[in-house]
Parts: sequence; C-alpha cells; structure tokens
Amino acid sequence: MKRLLTLAAVLVVGALLVTLCETGTAAPEKVTLTGEVNVTRDDDDNIVAATLTVGETDYKITLDEKGKKLAGEMDGKKVEVTGTVTEKDDEKCLTVESYKEVPEEAFE
Repeated sequence: MKRLLTLAAVLVVGALLVTLCETGTAAPEKVTLTGEVNVTRDDDDNIVAATLTVGETDYKITLDEKGKKLAGEMDGKKVEVTGTVTEKDDEKCLTVESYKEVPEEAFE
C-alpha cells in the first residue's frame, strides 16, 4: 500500500511539472542549447524530472515523448538540444524537438 501511495505521489508531481512547463506564460522561443542532462528518478528507477544545465541556468525538460527519450538516453552527458523554451514563475522549461550528444572536448 505504501509503495502504491509513493507511486501515485510521484505521478502527480510529474504531471504537475509537465503541466507547468506546457502552460508557460511567455510565447515559446525556439533555441539550440548545449549543456549537461541531469535526471531525477524515483525508487523504482522511473524518470520523474530532468534538467538541461547550461552554465548556471537550468532548463526543466518537458517529459513528453522526446523529453523522456532524451532523459533516458543522455543522463549525465553533454548534449546539443533544439527546442522551444517557455518561462513561468522564473523557471525555464524546454520542450525538446531534437538532440545529439556532444563530444566532451567540444564542450570545454
């Protein structure tokens, strides 16, 4: 029962993050960013959040189909991501259109 409640809570939090990122107040801006992907997982190894860190700026990755694929494949790696950025409550949200891994030496 406790495990079921934990899973339900994780799903609710994930849904709220996706909703937050999909309902930003500013018009989406298409960008290409290069940074490091960082993923947060629950106790069952499900992805519950992901960010792209570019310098000192974190972009919350929208966990739609492409966002989940990026998070699952590129955790801890340097990537170039093209997508749209919206901003709400001082948080930047990135909806992924495409991505590719960047060689470590090209990132420095």
